[in-house]
Amino acid sequence: MAFIPGTPNDDNLIGTEFTDLIQGNDGNDTLDGGTGGDFDNDFLYGEQGDDLLRGNNGSDYLDGGDGLDGLSGGTGIDTLVCGAGQDGAQGGDGNDFIYGGDGNDSLDGDNDNDYIDGGNNEDFISGGDGIDTLIGGAGNDSLVGDFGNDSLFGGAGQDAFGLGQSADVFNSTGGGSGKSLSVSSPPSTYGVDILYDFTVGEDQIYLSAAFQLNNGRADITFAANDVEAATSSGRVVYSRSTGNLFFNPNGTEAGLGDRGGQVAIVIGAPNLSASDFVTQAEVIGGFVPFR
Repeated sequence: MAFIPGTPNDDNLIGTEFTDLIQGNDGNDTLDGGTGGDFDNDFLYGEQGDDLLRGNNGSDYLDGGDGLDGLSGGTGIDTLVCGAGQDGAQGGDGNDFIYGGDGNDSLDGDNDNDYIDGGNNEDFISGGDGIDTLIGGAGNDSLVGDFGNDSLFGGAGQDAFGLGQSADVFNSTGGGSGKSLSVSSPPSTYGVDILYDFTVGEDQIYLSAAFQLNNGRADITFAANDVEAATSSGRVVYSRSTGNLFFNPNGTEAGLGDRGGQVAIVIGAPNLSASDFVTQAEVIGGFVPFR
């Protein structure tokens, strides 16, 4: 293993074709595990300062340390640790593990099946492709499943959940209240998303413009069961007996139409009302305004 230390100044440190341990020390450093034929597993430590860490090939370990850091895993099964500060991390290819730590972090799993934990403060977490596990941790976080059947856990704080283009699983347990479910893609072919532990009066369901809402207002109706939902007049229909949420673009015509179908299920079938839904026009600064 090659040891490549930095100085107290701003360094540009590049690894060898073998396994490297690169240590930035103080300063705003750039650490690169090496490119080309370097498929060995590197260890990069930014430490103090605002650092840029790139793992590239191989299954690498990147630790930004303190400061405003940027971490990129590249290919391989990487572990990215952001530390303190407002950091950005992208896993790249491979089944990666990303940990946000303290600070308002922006974390992106990118491709494959990733595990992402935002840690403390207000984080934005995106799963990207693959079957991902996203954990908001403490703070008011935004979690977006993207493609793949993902599991999203908000943790403490007022969190916003964004459904991806497949069947996602949502769980707002873990000490938090004031969760929101964001339904952004109506076509039923993308899968049925699952919302656990919905609490009326605390949690909210966010409907985007993809539902072709009327002047930003949600056209929501409530049906006694799934059969009535199929002939309801509303574009968004909630079945009180089953907890199923439907997109109904053809109105009172039989069925839900070619583009319609079930988009979500609220476990436990709570007695929802119009106040439990928020539309895109009502969202302020990218976050859902909770009661």
